[in-house]
Amino acid sequence: LSSVANDLRLGARMRHDGITVAHNPANYGFAPTGLPLVITLHDAINILPWTSIIRGHRKDPRTLAMMTYLHLCSSLALRRAQVVLTVSARAREEIADRSGFDRHRILIVPNAPAPALRRVVEPDLLIAVRERHGLAAPFVLADALKNPAAVVRAWRRLPLELRISRQLVFYAR
Repeated sequence: LSSVANDLRLGARMRHDGITVAHNPANYGFAPTGLPLVITLHDAINILPWTSIIRGHRKDPRTLAMMTYLHLCSSLALRRAQVVLTVSARAREEIADRSGFDRHRILIVPNAPAPALRRVVEPDLLIAVRERHGLAAPFVLADALKNPAAVVRAWRRLPLELRISRQLVFYAR
């Protein structure tokens, strides 16, 4: 319920802070009426028909409530959005086909690191980064906002020797 409360407070906070454009990077968002809204939809999952969304998921009340909430919020945000950002041409086409949103207002911003970002291979720099973040072993980097419980469940199913030789590291934006 804290997510719902925070979602509802966000628009008021934006108005108070004098925001001129709202960008919501996680499928949906609330903004004051009249404030231009940009949302990021990585795919069309949350705007599919509700019966398609819940197919294959647990049917307990909490899961159904969360999936319903995400579906309704994503659909409403899409109706209000001036622009949608997505990660690929395929996602753009699927979002446009499923929602009727104007494809010319769906911009592609690929999920990829900026060219300046690169794998750290210099031994001294690698040691310094690992020490700074407490990374003693090779690691698997996981997004802490994208269903971390599922990542942990999958991690536990990996062979023991693999889990012993690696660290599971979560990050959040």
